[in-house]
Amino acid sequence: MLTALNFATSLLKEKNIPNPRSTSELFLSSILNLKRVDLYLNKEKILSDKEREKLDSFLEQRISGAPIQYITKSTGFYGLEFKTDPRAMIPRPETETLVSEVIKHFKKIKRESDALKIADIGTGSGVIAITLAFELKKSLVYATDISKDALDLASENAKINEVEKRIEYFLGNIFGPFDNRNLGNSFDCIVSNPPYVRDSDFENLDKEIKDFEPEAAFLCGDDGINFHKKIAEDGIKYLKEGGLLALEVALDDDEKLVEFLSSVLSYHNLRVVKDLAGIRRVVLGVKF
Repeated sequence: MLTALNFATSLLKEKNIPNPRSTSELFLSSILNLKRVDLYLNKEKILSDKEREKLDSFLEQRISGAPIQYITKSTGFYGLEFKTDPRAMIPRPETETLVSEVIKHFKKIKRESDALKIADIGTGSGVIAITLAFELKKSLVYATDISKDALDLASENAKINEVEKRIEYFLGNIFGPFDNRNLGNSFDCIVSNPPYVRDSDFENLDKEIKDFEPEAAFLCGDDGINFHKKIAEDGIKYLKEGGLLALEVALDDDEKLVEFLSSVLSYHNLRVVKDLAGIRRVVLGVKF
């Protein structure tokens, strides 16, 4: 085991791959179904031919630029485990701030045990919808996405985390799937991490993103809050009075979104929350 770990680390370091040791540990943990700390407790273990072939494949993929999460096909989010593959974007740690703020909101107003109705717009791999369903035990989540592949992945993740009975999936753009379903003024919360990378910034993205992740999940045209405006504007008719709107935004787009929400749409109790990196990442508001 230790020999394989050292080999993988040296190869990744030679190819200038970031974090070669921790990446090698993650690969071996995935292949052997062990926690990282347990690798060192089994350091004398010799890999089987099949395990060695899988490690070689992982290393080859990583050297080609593939993201770690697509290689191992899993990632952690808010203490839960999720399947990850190119059908949807890889969940980011900053999105945990978005989820956390929604949970805090309902705990603050002492409604975390209510049968809340939540809409997750652009669900992707499903981490937001699933985590909220897991943490808010009586909630029912309606999750939409324009990608059937993404919805299939989200559905698989819901089953992995045993919340599939409280999430409904809808194929379509933003609130389109809700048309003619008698859902007006029915949601306690609308939450979304919509696309917010400007087309003009595409070439500046890391190779891992622009060469491997689905562009429709992160590109938004020329306006970084294009989708946010649409979700907020259309969301007015779907939110209950006093319902929460929670949106993730890009760096420096929070002020423009707050201005739009307050002056154009008259949301109130607007606030912006920083993620763990200190970036103003989440905008929240309440419908009058």
